Amino acid sequence: MPVASRRTSVARKRIPQRVQPKSGLKLTEEQIEIRDEARAKEDLIIQACAGSGKSSTLREIALDQPGRKFLYVVYNTAAREDAEKKFPKNVLCKTRHSLAYGAIGWKYRDRNRKGRMPSSKLAQRLKIVKTEEYPGLLEPHVFKPGKLASLALETVSVFCSSDAEVILPEHVPYQKGLSKAAQRDLSSKVARYASRFWLETIRPKSDLWFADDYYFKIWLLSHPTLPYDAIMLDEAQDSTMAVRKLILSQHTQKIAVGDSAQSLYRWQGAVNIMDNWPGKELYLSMSFRFGDAIAEEANLWLEHTGTKLRVQGNPAVTSRVAVTADEVDAILCRSNGMCIQQAVEGLEKGLSVGFSKDPSPLKRLAWAAKELQEDGRTDHEDFAGFSAWDDVVEYSESPEGSDMKVFVKLVNRYSARRLGAILMNVKDARHADVDLVVATAHSTKGLEWPRVRIAQDFTAPDFEEGEELKVDDAMVGYVAVTRAKTFLNHEGLEWIHTAPSKSFETSLRVPAAV
Repeated sequence: MPVASRRTSVARKRIPQRVQPKSGLKLTEEQIEIRDEARAKEDLIIQACAGSGKSSTLREIALDQPGRKFLYVVYNTAAREDAEKKFPKNVLCKTRHSLAYGAIGWKYRDRNRKGRMPSSKLAQRLKIVKTEEYPGLLEPHVFKPGKLASLALETVSVFCSSDAEVILPEHVPYQKGLSKAAQRDLSSKVARYASRFWLETIRPKSDLWFADDYYFKIWLLSHPTLPYDAIMLDEAQDSTMAVRKLILSQHTQKIAVGDSAQSLYRWQGAVNIMDNWPGKELYLSMSFRFGDAIAEEANLWLEHTGTKLRVQGNPAVTSRVAVTADEVDAILCRSNGMCIQQAVEGLEKGLSVGFSKDPSPLKRLAWAAKELQEDGRTDHEDFAGFSAWDDVVEYSESPEGSDMKVFVKLVNRYSARRLGAILMNVKDARHADVDLVVATAHSTKGLEWPRVRIAQDFTAPDFEEGEELKVDDAMVGYVAVTRAKTFLNHEGLEWIHTAPSKSFETSLRVPAAV
């Protein structure tokens, strides 16, 4: 039965095109406004929708002010390498880690080669000898020394992403099932162990595990001064409070760029620092990637993200949204299990298939299932708490384990051994030409394909019972549908058309011609 369609109706003005003489690129009125606002050397926030040319806009700012030195802080090495090819010579493109490495990280280069220490051995080094036990509803919560040592490591990671000067109990990850009093007691003890680890690991000749985030934090705690006239921060919606502190402490112009509706990594500790960034907020609302049909689909999701930005399609691009049997270039999934299923089905059709990122983790998942089936144990984090495959099967039928259901069915259908062998034929699409790319929606930010299909493992809320779409899920849906350029098969997310409409407040505005 077809799903009733609900299209958004936005009174919009087409954003005129203007030519920027210095680069020859056509700029929208919004891009021109941002370029001109940057001349005032005041702090700015740029909300940029999917495919809106944010890098081109920042490049225009730098070209417009050739006498100023810019620092462009990007998310990862791939983004840095890409930016270095496009930006003018008055822009230095760096990741936060490469900045810190150039300052002090090189002193710790030998430390990064040291492997992780088993948690039991680390507990001995940290002098953790006592098991902590707290009452629970059904059974006690037991934290052995090794578990406490692992928690101390996690605490240090949270501390390194924060803007704090010292490790505090609030940096200890919350443990499900503990009372507030028990959590306070546990956090107090783990924070002491974490501080002990931190003081030991930052010693230059220590043999303890040392991560890149550690030398970044050491550098941040030294309160460095960055010698640039302006700093531009990309992907600000998925940054950290540590990065925010680094940049906002500088006495120079600061420009944060991102899309608040693409804050996908909050569950990993990322923070949308655009929410409390100083300065004037400007918008890039026209996507060069797709036309009106996909823009309208994107706006259905944006209604539920809590953001003001709404997308306009590119008038030069014709796009289509439908549920058809048309071939696609990419299939986007919610879970790793569905990624594996789509990859197997593609291989069975004779297609060459690739994952959008390193395929090794998904291949290891299948071999871990084989270990559990044959040996009754595995070190893989997804199955570490199980001693038999039947327990995994039972867990996958519960609400908590629903994300494993597809994978469990695949293992039961093919056997874990055969599934692992099949997956050996899946390539890394970053380094190989393939007929079909399979990816989780979370992993596709910054990626695009002409034709995209959404897999059917995205769970719809029960709107008839008054259940609302969660903001995090709305953001995933927005990212997924905006990966397509010309054709979107929205099969797995078509249910958004049945969601109750929210206030369709738009922040679109067309600045006066320059």
